Amino acid sequence: PDSFFTLGQDWGFPPIHPERSRRQGHRFLQQCIRHHVQHAGLLRVDHILGLLRLYWVRNDAGARRGVYVRYPLEELLAVISLEASRAGAVVVGENLGTVPPEVTEAMTQHGIMGCAVSQFDVYDVLADDGHRAVPTPPAASIATPSTS
Repeated sequence: PDSFFTLGQDWGFPPIHPERSRRQGHRFLQQCIRHHVQHAGLLRVDHILGLLRLYWVRNDAGARRGVYVRYPLEELLAVISLEASRAGAVVVGENLGTVPPEVTEAMTQHGIMGCAVSQFDVYDVLADDGHRAVPTPPAASIATPSTS
């Protein structure tokens, strides 16, 4: 659960098993990224936090009763950056919300840009009674006015 989805989220499809993926050299991710970057110069990876941890929910448990499973973040980012580099593509990772700093730091190390949404920054300033300026987006980010 988070501030947008207080009951948690269940997307209704089975997750990739991190150890099986590793044993296969993360071939599924590699093929997915390779396919997409051959058609686009910029690829946005939604919910990039899922490369660090993913919330697993049993079919009969409900979204509040899941568990977090760790994934090999560095390995997965390396696969993404390698395939993007081979294709000459730029990758943007959606690192908004509850994403811990270690994910954004690892993205920077792998040359993956982050997201900056002015709607959220303005909301934070207004919630703070407007006593501070709207922050400047980080240099290695794609800035947008909203998520729509």
